[in-house]
Amino acid sequence: MDMRDIATDNVLSRKAQAARRAIEARGMSVEKALRRALARTAEEAWNLALIAREARQAGLDQDGVADILEREDQMILLLDGPDGALGFACLDRQAVTALVEVQTLGFVTDLAPDDRPLTPTDAAMAAPLVEGALARLADYLGDDPLAAEAAGWRFGAMIDHPRIAINLMTAALYRTFEAALDMGGGRRMGQVALVLPDRAAARPDP
Repeated sequence: MDMRDIATDNVLSRKAQAARRAIEARGMSVEKALRRALARTAEEAWNLALIAREARQAGLDQDGVADILEREDQMILLLDGPDGALGFACLDRQAVTALVEVQTLGFVTDLAPDDRPLTPTDAAMAAPLVEGALARLADYLGDDPLAAEAAGWRFGAMIDHPRIAINLMTAALYRTFEAALDMGGGRRMGQVALVLPDRAAARPDP
């Protein structure tokens, strides 16, 4: 067997494994799908061991979303969605530090994170976790109505202040997905919140 055959076999094997995981994920709860989406994204992107705990989803009005956006010491990402929709992703400093470390050092440390201002470079390094997790969440949910809510989101920009994000809210209701993150074998414990407009609630009932 030559190198081309070996490479082809490797590609086919990876595709088969991905398809098998997707089939296994069908029909799982939203919370389990979220945990798996976050873990699989981190593993495939950076070989990062990530365990998502306390996964939960909820429907919130703008006041409830504002409470999430105003949490201390976190980074807010603006997400661009289908039909001009705007969403948000919030990652605390521990989560951002872990993602930066694994991409610059190749591993996650347990050193105390510094208190420097978070930057657009940090945001760009954190964005693949958010984009990948949402794409996988939509895939895992299959025919669940929430699958359409999670599909089609891309990183837009870093938001410097919670008040800016609050002023960008246009939907009356939002769907939130949150989890605690255990990264690098427990070296860092972080938090992530994904906030998407509840487009199903906005559509008129036929």
